[in-house]
Amino acid sequence: MPDSTAGQSGTSDRSRHGDGTIAVDQEGGPVQTLKGAGFDRVPTALGRGRQDPAALRSATAGWAGQLHDAEITMDLGPVADTVPAGTEADNPPIGACDRQLGSDPQAVAASVTTVVEALQDAGVVATAEHFPGLGRVRVNTDTDLEAPDPETSPEDRAWRRSPRPWTPGSAR
Repeated sequence: MPDSTAGQSGTSDRSRHGDGTIAVDQEGGPVQTLKGAGFDRVPTALGRGRQDPAALRSATAGWAGQLHDAEITMDLGPVADTVPAGTEADNPPIGACDRQLGSDPQAVAASVTTVVEALQDAGVVATAEHFPGLGRVRVNTDTDLEAPDPETSPEDRAWRRSPRPWTPGSAR
């Protein structure tokens, strides 16, 4: 069985885990699995979403390089959800924790693309998350079974609007 701490110390040995996938949730802010020596603090997604594309790419490349050096092969991020402006505090899973790259779908799509490309250029698979609509729920989906979003449907204008923030993350 692979050592569950392999990769956390930055000294993992690929022979321990073969060519399997080692994934971490290193999206930044309050959601950063790997901390300490060898891992810079990753700011919140909301803060990073305000960066210009070159600065966002450069910063992401640095963190992605740290993951690669620790033989992490997948990052469970970036978050591609959008939280409507002014509703952040009412959205416990994303908005209240500044896990979104912004509230404008086009700007978020551009930031998601930048983050995904920087991660994948470093040899780390990116996984744009979550399901569309999570940015509009009013309960914490980690602790509550009732998290409906009655607006997200094939008829939902926000759902149909292009570009969809999670689409660029899956295109590469």
